[in-house]
Amino acid sequence: MMMMMIKSAWIEKGISKKVASQAAGACRKSTLSSYDARVRIFYKWCDERNLAPLQTSVAQVADFLEHLFESGLQYRIISGYRAAISIVTQAGRERRLVVIPSFHS
Repeated sequence: MMMMMIKSAWIEKGISKKVASQAAGACRKSTLSSYDARVRIFYKWCDERNLAPLQTSVAQVADFLEHLFESGLQYRIISGYRAAISIVTQAGRERRLVVIPSFHS
């Protein structure tokens, strides 16, 4: 699932299908697995709030990241969520997801 999302996101940014396929294929299985798990958690959070995960705004993603922070996750873990989410959301594809200073330890 995650490899397809990565390929689609890169193609949407104007990268050729061939290059996107090769680049996505170069991602480590462990990275894809980690991203997939994190995106699923984000999707569940969105579903509980009747949000469309792929159309979430920067503010909505920030709310999710704050939720993770309040639940006790460390910044480095939250940063991994941000990286995974940035691939599949509209906010991320528009390169609007940035590190939120309050999450720094």
